[in-house]
Amino acid sequence: CVLLYRAYRAISDGQFDGLPALPKTYRKLLSLTGNSLVSVDARKAHYSNLWKKEHLVVLHDPATHAAAIDLESKFTEAALGTVQIADYRNFAHGRHHWLAKHGETSAVLAISSEAYRDIARKTLALLPNDIQSAHVAIGSSGPLACLCALTEVLHIAGSAGDSRGIDPGRP
Repeated sequence: CVLLYRAYRAISDGQFDGLPALPKTYRKLLSLTGNSLVSVDARKAHYSNLWKKEHLVVLHDPATHAAAIDLESKFTEAALGTVQIADYRNFAHGRHHWLAKHGETSAVLAISSEAYRDIARKTLALLPNDIQSAHVAIGSSGPLACLCALTEVLHIAGSAGDSRGIDPGRP
């Protein structure tokens, strides 16, 4: 993904707005996730409350859609748990009803780019207090937000794996 990003940026000659330069280091890329958790342990701890539940509902926007799909794939392939993905519109339109019937066994992870941050926060604020949730607020939009979210998915899957005694890289 990074190579494709760099290639499109190199050949665009400024034609593609929204393709800023990539951060120079992995740590700076991680800092764009909207929180100050840069250590692996702190990142994994941020998600630990989600793993008390059997099902994970992952909310995404257009820029973070690929990360939601990747997370679902990692969870299924490593048998970490079930994941349902939904964009914010579909969640509001009726996908939220899952939580009404299965809230005791479900948690919610919202992944949002900068453009959807307020929608994600407002959506999470409407959830009942007993629904475990976490928010990955990416500090960029477009393709760079996609790369940041894909990177964060590695930490999310690692956190779930640690909690469940499964190495997602060698299930």
